[in-house]
Amino acid sequence: FREIREMLTRAIQDTRSLTVELSPPILYELGLIPALEWLVEKMMTEHHLNFEFHDDKTPQVLEEEVNVMVFHAVREILINTIKHARATFVSVKTVCNGNYLEISVHDNGIGFDSVQVLDAARSKTWSSSRTGFGLFNIRERISHIGGDTIIQSQISDGNENGTTIMLRIPFSHQ
Repeated sequence: FREIREMLTRAIQDTRSLTVELSPPILYELGLIPALEWLVEKMMTEHHLNFEFHDDKTPQVLEEEVNVMVFHAVREILINTIKHARATFVSVKTVCNGNYLEISVHDNGIGFDSVQVLDAARSKTWSSSRTGFGLFNIRERISHIGGDTIIQSQISDGNENGTTIMLRIPFSHQ
């Protein structure tokens, strides 16, 4: 019984931890920017990489469902960076630019062929490889609200040029 009780306690703790990670209270209480800063700090602590977060401090207001979508998009980008980029440094910057919130995630990793990855995700080969589906999904969701996803990356030739992914989120969408 003690072993079962320990397993249940661990399962409850893991569930609570996952719930906070997927839907952190800070996102709903303080907004997107504090939630992104929290996420960057959490990733830095857990994965022992050098992260930097910069916000231009311009007040911005997005609808709650857009905040949630953008938070998950940035989280997906950071997880992909940690898993695939072999980066030692990641920078997340937020800037209000006219009618858009721009969020850029830059790493100094090995890069990738973004056209090939997105094409693979679009094709039926995705079902066997799942390569690039996260980026494809992010691009589709951001596009659906009138935004853009800009990916600048190339496979490294020894120089770690890295990857920059910018999300341009309109302050109002229809």
